[in-house]
Amino acid sequence: MIIIGDAMLEKQIALLLKEEVIWLEKLDKGISNHNYLAKTSDATYIVRVPKVKHLKDYSLEQEINSLIVPLGINSENVAFDLKTGIKISKYIDNLKTFTEYHKNDKIKKTVRLMHTLHQANLVCSSDFNPLDKLEEYLSKINTPLFNLKPYLKIKDEIKRLSHPKILCHNDWVAGNICFTNKKSYLIDYEYAANNDPYFDVMSFLTENDLTNDQISEFLKLYFNHNLSISVLNTLKLWEKFHNLLWCSWANMMYDLTLENQFKAIALDKYTALKTTILP
Repeated sequence: MIIIGDAMLEKQIALLLKEEVIWLEKLDKGISNHNYLAKTSDATYIVRVPKVKHLKDYSLEQEINSLIVPLGINSENVAFDLKTGIKISKYIDNLKTFTEYHKNDKIKKTVRLMHTLHQANLVCSSDFNPLDKLEEYLSKINTPLFNLKPYLKIKDEIKRLSHPKILCHNDWVAGNICFTNKKSYLIDYEYAANNDPYFDVMSFLTENDLTNDQISEFLKLYFNHNLSISVLNTLKLWEKFHNLLWCSWANMMYDLTLENQFKAIALDKYTALKTTILP
């Protein structure tokens, strides 16, 4: 776990920005990262600090951040330390997350963000292999919170899927989907890589406590009112797999950090394994 005093963090941020930090405030946001509001004499920034050291290779995230610049959907990154994973982005005034944004067009705007990413048909230098990720997370669990063995058979069904891989975000949680009055943003590409785009669809649908009407609206808009039975069955497979994958991830993160929020996420995902949100 990264244990760092504010004074030390101020120095790191100042070195990355090449200017003095006059204000640093920890924000009550982020799941796998700590987030801070940092101010200099000229600008305000959001600073991401990973909770766990050396959990991933940040060079891929830097590559993807550069790759998606022409899409205009990410916040502006101004500094990135590949050793620590500390990332500094421009602060955006009046930015609201998916949960905080209450207008009726939030589903439509989210579909537009996903279409913008998927229809660009970008490819980066690495794949997000969900099955490999699952094995990685399971292998790092020292104290299992739940018995996941009865659900591992979903792996064989996922192996039989064969869809073209494109750049996907892979982590459509509410905090990564943001809106202002003028623009929509998809931020934080730390889990992004080439993947089946249906994985992104179910990432959004399983992570955001949506109503049945919101789920129906999203599916109609994303699939242009043409969702086939075959695709729906594929999405149902991904729904089960998402809950298994992120239950394993949360268990791993709880082992590493002992933070109760990860234990709660693991319980939510384990409970969701026994149900379905799709019709």
